[in-house]
Amino acid sequence: MAQCPVCQSEIVINSQHFGTLFTCPKCSAVFFVDWGGQPEAAASSENFSSDEIPDALETSSGELLNEEGPAVNQFGGDPMNFEVAPYEQEPVPHEEVPAVEVTEEEEINYDFSQPMGATTPQPMTPLEPESNPLSDIADFGNADLSQSALNYTITISGIDSGALRTQIQEAITDSKFGWNVIQIMAQIKGGVLTIRSVNAVKASILIQRVKYLPVKISWRQDVLSSTV
Repeated sequence: MAQCPVCQSEIVINSQHFGTLFTCPKCSAVFFVDWGGQPEAAASSENFSSDEIPDALETSSGELLNEEGPAVNQFGGDPMNFEVAPYEQEPVPHEEVPAVEVTEEEEINYDFSQPMGATTPQPMTPLEPESNPLSDIADFGNADLSQSALNYTITISGIDSGALRTQIQEAITDSKFGWNVIQIMAQIKGGVLTIRSVNAVKASILIQRVKYLPVKISWRQDVLSSTV
C-alpha cells in the first residue's frame, strides 16, 4: 500500500488513479499519482512575511510618497486661463464647368422633343436565326396542304429501361395525334419503336418532345432521311 506524502497515512491507489490527482481520505491533501502508482508530494508554496521586505524598498517608496510635485504656477500661471482660437474653414474653390461647343450640324440633328439627358435609341440589328437540325421537318409542317400530305417513318431506338418506356408513352399520348397508344407501345421490339405514316406536323411535334431523351431518333421520307 502507498502512503500519503503529507500525513503518512496508508492509502489505497488503484490503476485508475495513475496519472491523475488524488485526494487523501485522511487529511484531504491533494497530490499527483505517477504512472507507477507512487504518490508525488506537491511543491510547498513559500510564504513571505512583511518583515522580509528589504528596508531599501520601504525607504524608496516612502520617499516617493513624500515628494511634492512641481507647482502649477511654475509651468505658466493659471491652468484654467486658456484661449481657444476659433476654427476657420477655408472656402472651397468652385471649379468652372468647361463650355461645350455644339456645332451647327449637331444642333440641327438634335431631337428637342426628348427629355434632358435622354439618348436617341439606336436601331437594333436583327439576330440571325440559329440553324435547326429539324428545320426540314418544320418546313414541311408549315407548308401548304399539298406538301402536308407527305408522310414520314420515325424510328426511336435505345428504349432499354422502364423509365424510358414511360417517357416515350407520355410523349405519344396526345389526342391531337389520334393514335392508339397501347398498340404503338406494343410495337417496341428490342428497344426500338417504329411509327409509320406520320405527317410532317405530327413528326415535328413528336421529335421535339423526345429529342432531349437519351435515345436515338431517325426519320425518313421517300428517299430523304435524317438522324438526330
